[in-house]
Amino acid sequence: MCLLGVMVALKSAASTGLPTRCFGIRLWVTPLHKRSMNLLEIIKSIDSFDDQGIVFAEPIEEKYSLNSNAEVLILSDDELAMHTDQVANIYCPGKHYFLEIGIINGLVKGMQETGTSNYETICKRVISYAENDA
Repeated sequence: MCLLGVMVALKSAASTGLPTRCFGIRLWVTPLHKRSMNLLEIIKSIDSFDDQGIVFAEPIEEKYSLNSNAEVLILSDDELAMHTDQVANIYCPGKHYFLEIGIINGLVKGMQETGTSNYETICKRVISYAENDA
């Protein structure tokens, strides 16, 4: 990839706030106005995330809620071999493994296909799945 291609990729990644890789090196690209996402915002924009992403979220009083702060990380093979608590301590202290984007995407699409379109209801179901079934 030429330097221009790398710059375009970095600019694109900066708009998402997600980590990106370039030549095997993890580059954390932070947008100028980074905002904290909560679980409801992730559910509402689930199609914008790579299915390989993993959500780490911060429980509120030991429970997840629509307003729990959350981050989506895309991990390297070495990071995937680590325990999720180690990954959370390194990249998003205070947060814990929640679910993979692919699983969340499947739950969201399944609920939408059965006529559920309210994102709060969908998010509550995803939280219930993460806490009780995963």
